[in-house]
Amino acid sequence: MITETGTTTTEVGVMPTKKQAEALLAKTLTELNTNTFIGQSNTALKPYMEKWLEIYLAPPHTSPSTYSNYQHQIKNHIYPVLGNVRIQDIKSADIQKIYNKLFTEKSPVSGKTLAPKTIKKYVVF
Repeated sequence: MITETGTTTTEVGVMPTKKQAEALLAKTLTELNTNTFIGQSNTALKPYMEKWLEIYLAPPHTSPSTYSNYQHQIKNHIYPVLGNVRIQDIKSADIQKIYNKLFTEKSPVSGKTLAPKTIKKYVVF
């Protein structure tokens, strides 16, 4: 969990590496999707993800363009659906809303629906 002061902590302590933090994130998302996550916080997803992006994905961890792309994708696809939802309240149906939006949404550039490969990139990060 990223605390309000920006410290990354878990029930077992501070995460010393990005790889460990990413593994914990994957585990937590799995728990969220299977409704087995038990949270200790009233934190909504948006402030949590903003700190997570800043700590783990901001340069020098990624290139400026990659970081900007992540910010754009999260702002446009995740925040509108889940940004104000408490992390502990996110359910698999909420994740499905994001998938549904991605499959029906048209690109502002081409006017076409997003390709499955593009959707996979959005969901994987």
